[in-house]
Amino acid sequence: MQLQGVRIEYFINGGIAIIWVYPLLKVFVKVFGFIDLPTLTKAHYVILIPLCYVTGMFVSFLAKILFKKKRNKLRKEMFLFHFKDEKIKQIKIIIKAAKFNKEVYDLLEVNLTRQRITRGNLINLIIIILVLPSYLIFVKNIAWWNSVFPFILLSALLFLNWKMWVSQQKVYYDYLCETYKLIRKEIE
Repeated sequence: MQLQGVRIEYFINGGIAIIWVYPLLKVFVKVFGFIDLPTLTKAHYVILIPLCYVTGMFVSFLAKILFKKKRNKLRKEMFLFHFKDEKIKQIKIIIKAAKFNKEVYDLLEVNLTRQRITRGNLINLIIIILVLPSYLIFVKNIAWWNSVFPFILLSALLFLNWKMWVSQQKVYYDYLCETYKLIRKEIE
């Protein structure tokens, strides 16, 4: 399941990243005077498949680095909420043991895949918000005030995506804590 989930994550995050990669290249071409990029044809789609995958890997790696601190903070809050008097290291050891159970592992992986896709989408939306106005102004020659609506819409999507990621993190750690409680009951 792990490998399939990762492949799907990379293709989804990379496919969404193409939305900002091509306009960003067009902006660089327009601003710095490079040779103009060709219009995409059916032959270019063959190149887009590995480009989506590699870009998805980059976006996923960047998202992991940027959201690590927030993820750790949420995890600590959830563990402290469920286990005020226990040591977090002991909880982590038992949760790692729980991952050997096939059903528990599959549920954890499905949730992790959703989290990674949402986290990658957050990075993609941030970059799209940064790239879109410059693309509209420099390449499409649209006045800056006409690019405000897409900026507001994308900002709202960014906020919703952030809320979704935080809620998925909490559900994931809540599930881990409940799993720990069940395993602890079986041990005792």
